[in-house]
Amino acid sequence: MLLRFLFIIFLFAFSTPVVKAVPVSEAVAGRVVLNDTRPVNGEVKFNHVCFDTPFLVEPLIFSMPTTELNNHRMALRIKNVTKEGFDIAQVESQENANNKADGNQAETIDFLAIVPGDYTLNGGAKMVVSSKETKLIQGRNFSTVGTIGWETISIGPFSTTPAIIASIQTMINEPDDDGPNSPFPKSEPFLTTTIKDVTNTEFKIALEIAETETGEVIAKEKIGYIAITPGQEGSLTSDITYQSFRTLSNIRGINFCRNVFFESSYSSVPLVIASQNTRNGVDGGWLKQCLRPTGSRVKFSIVEDGDKDMDLIHVSELAGGLALGGTFKDFTNNCPIIDHYQIEHNGNGLTCSPETITIKACTNSVCSPLSSEAVSLDFQSDGITKEALTFTGSTTISLSQTTADILTLGIINETIP
Repeated sequence: MLLRFLFIIFLFAFSTPVVKAVPVSEAVAGRVVLNDTRPVNGEVKFNHVCFDTPFLVEPLIFSMPTTELNNHRMALRIKNVTKEGFDIAQVESQENANNKADGNQAETIDFLAIVPGDYTLNGGAKMVVSSKETKLIQGRNFSTVGTIGWETISIGPFSTTPAIIASIQTMINEPDDDGPNSPFPKSEPFLTTTIKDVTNTEFKIALEIAETETGEVIAKEKIGYIAITPGQEGSLTSDITYQSFRTLSNIRGINFCRNVFFESSYSSVPLVIASQNTRNGVDGGWLKQCLRPTGSRVKFSIVEDGDKDMDLIHVSELAGGLALGGTFKDFTNNCPIIDHYQIEHNGNGLTCSPETITIKACTNSVCSPLSSEAVSLDFQSDGITKEALTFTGSTTISLSQTTADILTLGIINETIP
């Protein structure tokens, strides 16, 4: 008995605990060609991205700007995030040192939609996905824009300094001064994210206004963030692989498009999302991809706004991010299109027999062809729901009314507006 007891103690003392991977429950990644934001090309608007399958929990969206021309000073804004999709656009500041904001050509960007949570990924990376609401700002000139400060985010403990990725999820402080085209051609207040003092247990984050000084930040915006162990690779989900990284402190201004090489190369071009993880430059700034990635590398530079000057040089900064591998969908213009719903009947309703009502989901003003997408909605008569319907293209129902009256027919709660 004594020998057996000692053997059991030995096993408990020297066995290595097994860390079980906690998989990501829901994530979608893909590409979007963002709309041309130059007013000369007609109506300027956000891209609306629709998920193929709605999330069970509202996700957080992460992306970063990419420009074909290195001197373009675009940032991204995200809004209207739901379980079904989100809006995204490229925006710019007033550009007072560059005549005026004049928009940008269409650009391809990568995105990751992922639900909040604490994860231990296949491959060994610890990952925290969460958000923080704040109205604290950083910038060179911020006296009239808002309240200066930093939010401290506790994340630890990590085994090493994590990589941080952050994206603003809302657009609450942006007024409609430019009418239906707002925030084009200029975004006011112009906001990105800024991060500093990253340690194993915490980091600081704020809204970055850089050298702009127009608009006001009076309400809190929601910032989504990812903290992940760098230098790891494995599976994010069953169909998305990841490589996490922290760069050297050598990412500089838009005159310097810096190569960052992946630990393992990809047979097809990966998606890349990343953020600046230091704020060494007093003018502020943000990270962009200055060229689309290849299977072996991504190229980064730090962008400054053009409100006070057209700086091409920026002090060295450090970035953190993720490269994602897999087969990815182009989500450009992927949302189902329904121009309007049409309610048809013969107009001769009788109290002695039901009236046949036809409801059509129309893709254009002449209602031909009908939509090929399944839609659910509630059919109402005089504001009272009579039937919940799910159909593709069109459907018919019978409406009974036993007393003479004039009825108003309508629909609500349509899954495709």
